[in-house]
Amino acid sequence: MKDRHAITPYPIRMPPELRTQLEEAAKEGNRSLHAEIIARLQESFVAETEFHSSRGHASTTDLHKVAQEAVERANIEHRKMLADLLKSISSADAMQEVAKKMLEESSITSVLKPKK
Repeated sequence: MKDRHAITPYPIRMPPELRTQLEEAAKEGNRSLHAEIIARLQESFVAETEFHSSRGHASTTDLHKVAQEAVERANIEHRKMLADLLKSISSADAMQEVAKKMLEESSITSVLKPKK
């Protein structure tokens, strides 16, 4: 990096929560807050460059495979949700049947029922 006095300072405003996160990350990485911000900015450019360069190399087969895997994961989650819903409905139906039987067997209901 250049001599720090040769670089023009650039004040930055940020939400307090973000500053706290950056300070914690800097402490964990044994860096200053300034060094943490610079490192994260540089990493974002590296990641962006890698993303753009890899996009040109992905074949339609690779993209199809990724899309198919995403659909399969979504289907699995969807099936789990449906199974849970069916269990809930079955439980509710069973509870309703028990409640009906209890009402039919209770003395209050038998008193209230018209006699034939």
